[in-house]
Amino acid sequence: AQLDTALAQLDRLAPAGKELLVRALTRALREDGQVRVAEAELLRVVCAALHCPLPLVLGDTPRA
Repeated sequence: AQLDTALAQLDRLAPAGKELLVRALTRALREDGQVRVAEAELLRVVCAALHCPLPLVLGDTPRA
């Protein structure tokens, strides 16, 4: 329920705020040089909840 509430609040951000958030999440996701399946899926869910396009962050196949 808390995640749903947080995502609903974030969805009310202006488009520029959503873009900034997704860029920051993408940067954090790639920080260790590996993108795991769970990380990529979480980003996908957040982008869907924010009604934002999913950025291309995967250079290789995600790792489990």
